[in-house]
Amino acid sequence: MEENNMESPNQPSGSSAKGIIVVLLILILVVGGYVLLQKGSNNQRAGESNLEDAEEETSGGAESGMPVPGQEGVKETEVIKEGEMAAEVKTFTVEAKNFSFTPSEIKVKKGDRVKITLNNTQGFHDLVIDEFSVKNPQANGPTTAEVEFTADKMGTFEFYCSVGKHREMGMKGNLIVE
Repeated sequence: MEENNMESPNQPSGSSAKGIIVVLLILILVVGGYVLLQKGSNNQRAGESNLEDAEEETSGGAESGMPVPGQEGVKETEVIKEGEMAAEVKTFTVEAKNFSFTPSEIKVKKGDRVKITLNNTQGFHDLVIDEFSVKNPQANGPTTAEVEFTADKMGTFEFYCSVGKHREMGMKGNLIVE
């Protein structure tokens, strides 16, 4: 009897099996490389976030209890936003309680980027600066809220609490733009 050297049509030939293995190995390498790149990218973003948090903790200001020369509650940080050049942001923490703001005076220069964190320790309050269209939501303390704007006009501008008669009761302060 004659032996049949032909392979069955349902079984891959030796060379096609090797080809399939090679394709699978390449696919595994590509997917593995992609996963590693994504993981490295996420770690880099997390590292940048941790670096920003560390810079905020070590830069002083009212949050760390360390005095800042010139003005209470002031902390200067550098923030880079997507699509913008690096810009210095003057950061202030204003404490709101019945019926006052501390500090009640903030000084910046024209063109400064200003970030105000309202630390509402008691009561129902907000912070409004009409000339810069600044208004954070009214909220019951203890809460915090942030507003950010560019001080593009010179002068003295009142910031105040718009709840009820709080403004009339003295819950106001001045933003001085020089």
